[in-house]
Amino acid sequence: MAYAKINSVTNANMAKVSNVAKAAIGKIDNIDAPADGFSNTYSLDFDGSDDRLVIGDVTILDGSNTFTISAWVKFDSLPSTAGAKCLIVSKDEAYELYIKNTTPASYLFAYLRLNNGPVIATLELALETDTWYHIAAVHDENGTAIYLDGDEAATELGSQVESIDDTAASLGIGARAAGSYPMDGHIDEVAIFDAALSAEDITIIYNSGTPTDLSENSKLVGYWRMGDGAAYPTIPDGSSSGNDGTMTNMTSGDIVEDVPSGG
Repeated sequence: MAYAKINSVTNANMAKVSNVAKAAIGKIDNIDAPADGFSNTYSLDFDGSDDRLVIGDVTILDGSNTFTISAWVKFDSLPSTAGAKCLIVSKDEAYELYIKNTTPASYLFAYLRLNNGPVIATLELALETDTWYHIAAVHDENGTAIYLDGDEAATELGSQVESIDDTAASLGIGARAAGSYPMDGHIDEVAIFDAALSAEDITIIYNSGTPTDLSENSKLVGYWRMGDGAAYPTIPDGSSSGNDGTMTNMTSGDIVEDVPSGG
């Protein structure tokens, strides 16, 4: 899917960009080189029962039809029965990115759904437990794309473009804010942008499997590092929006040293 680039790519021949190369090059597309001292040490461990991170009435993306949602996930178990699903990011039913076990063949799919309406885009996944993955959904007037580990694998064009409803619902990570559809596993480095990032941007965020610093991104409107810089039970919002999250039904022991680390 061809999205307009936020900025030009400094080196078009680079398919995967290491932190070292990024530090040398500086800003590529709309993603900055890591800040000095950046490290990713922690993720949140969700129990698949009632754990979730709850962020109060978040107005980011309300009324928007242009956005990107990015998250790192590692499953301890996967939805195993037909129709079962687990939420990664959800503002109730205004927008949600989730994994679902489908019927009748019991395949796993990533879904992006808006306004409790038709699914906007789906991506069939061959997921395994105990493995870190990067999932991103990009939506704008051209349609929707879902990426797995930096590769664009699912695209829906044109007919399903929607703007997100303005709703007072809270944002939930790891489940809906009220607790339904919980995830069993780890989530790290959740970011929301009010722009449709390019394929090159998504590749840079994936960074060959190692998260990189997104805090200086001018289009960033939500950034929860899921433990780094946190003081239990608060998970701070590293963007300028200031929408801190609260660990709900979780303990300080759910902030764990288990993160994506690349090859």
